[in-house]
This record gives sequence, structure tokens and C-alpha cells, in this order.
Amino acid sequence: MNQLVLLLGCNIGTCELTFYKAIELIENEVGKCINKSSIYRTKAWGNENQNDFLNQCLIIETELSAESCLQKILL
Repeated sequence: MNQLVLLLGCNIGTCELTFYKAIELIENEVGKCINKSSIYRTKAWGNENQNDFLNQCLIIETELSAESCLQKILL
């Protein structure tokens, strides 16, 4: 069994709902989310003329290879 670390980020729309849906899709396509961080708010940098970001880290347990995970997540 492999572990995959994913970082989620969002600053448009209802980010908490977007994270919830993303985790649901990841669990359906990649593997079980075995741990997740709290959601953190961070200031935008570079182009600072935008909303703050919400960020969350996930640990996913999967039988897929890194390449397969990447392919599924990018779809």
C-alpha cells in the first residue's frame, strides 16, 4: 500500500464545499483519505490582488503508482 500526500488550495467560490467534493472524488478514484489537516487561510502572494487562499493537506492510502495517481487527479 502506498501513501500519497496531496495539497488542496482554493480562493474562488465556496472552498470548503470544493474541498469536500474533491476528497469524495479522490476517494472514489485514487484511494482512502486516512488523514487531513485543518483548513488554513493564507494570503495570496505574487499577484496579491486576489482573495486569500484556503489550503488543506491530505494523506491518501492507495494501491496505485505515483504516475497513475497523477493521471487520475489531473482528469
